[in-house]
Amino acid sequence: MSQFDKAVAHTIKHFELHRIGGLEWRVISDIEDGVVAITAVEEAVLRRFQRLPGWPHTVVTFFVLQDLSALQRQLQARDAAVHGGQMMLPAGGIAGLMQRPVVNLYDLANPEACHIFINQAAMVQARYWGDVQAETALLAHEHAHPLVENATVQASRQVSIAVQLSSHSPLSTTAHERWLARLQEVARSLAERLCTFAPRELFTNSLVIAAGFDDALCYLDRMTAARAVEGLPGRQALVAGLRAEDELTDAGRNVFLLLADMQAHLEMAFEVAAFRWRGAVQCADALEQFLGAELFSLLTPEIRPIFAALTRIYVGLPNDLAPAQYADVVRSILAVVAEALASYGVAMHSTVVTIAEKEG
Repeated sequence: MSQFDKAVAHTIKHFELHRIGGLEWRVISDIEDGVVAITAVEEAVLRRFQRLPGWPHTVVTFFVLQDLSALQRQLQARDAAVHGGQMMLPAGGIAGLMQRPVVNLYDLANPEACHIFINQAAMVQARYWGDVQAETALLAHEHAHPLVENATVQASRQVSIAVQLSSHSPLSTTAHERWLARLQEVARSLAERLCTFAPRELFTNSLVIAAGFDDALCYLDRMTAARAVEGLPGRQALVAGLRAEDELTDAGRNVFLLLADMQAHLEMAFEVAAFRWRGAVQCADALEQFLGAELFSLLTPEIRPIFAALTRIYVGLPNDLAPAQYADVVRSILAVVAEALASYGVAMHSTVVTIAEKEG
């Protein structure tokens, strides 16, 4: 990350170098207010993770930045790859960095170092900045990412998914194919999140819980669930927008709303499943009860059973699957989504193969 260091060097206002056992810990910031407080949270998280078996890092660089624009520009310039021996990026890739409050960039080929980036603007917007419990959960989650490279996580990167939609009824009175293409892009993105990123998120949260950060993670998940409820007026605006779209038929409006609800809320199944996977049922029960009472009852009715079905799949996910075995899990996840779409007159045809099969 030396290129990034050079890119922000002229704006640095805070630099520290620490030794924590055998770890070299660098703190670099382009802001002043609040750095000491969040650095203390990071140190507490680091000290606990260092005690875990398999801790790989000898160097951790902790960036506290106004935003991640400099990082985004650097990664765009080098056209960073997501897979292989390259820097690992979160869901959303380079384009999504500006919205992410905390990011851990690490290289699978070089596990000795990792780089934690705090995006102060995103932290403030999400109301995480200065909230020790939320900051603890976020930092623990990011530090756990490189530590959960088990067989199933690796297998998830070896599975290729292709999604094709067809509709029994016209989605549009004048531009059916154009709207179908838009619908298919949403379905493709949803499939990637529910299948490709699911194991990494599940096992990352599972490790966070095992490391003793279960209370902090539960607190953060409650915040996320409450924010989803706060966002329901935005969903009402979406409903109004769909109704006002003259090109769409009623069938088109209904299926777009269903997929929007799926995309916005199904990833909470990762969170609930992680607590159940670890046997921490109290928080899982509380989250499910809140979501059921405050959120799912106000969404399309299919969301509740889809969420329950996906949670069961994720809870039963072993950590030692080969690519072909994980491909079967992907098919089961996509079957749940396809069943819901079928009730709205849309057929989803999925092709799931391992990379080896695809190349062969």
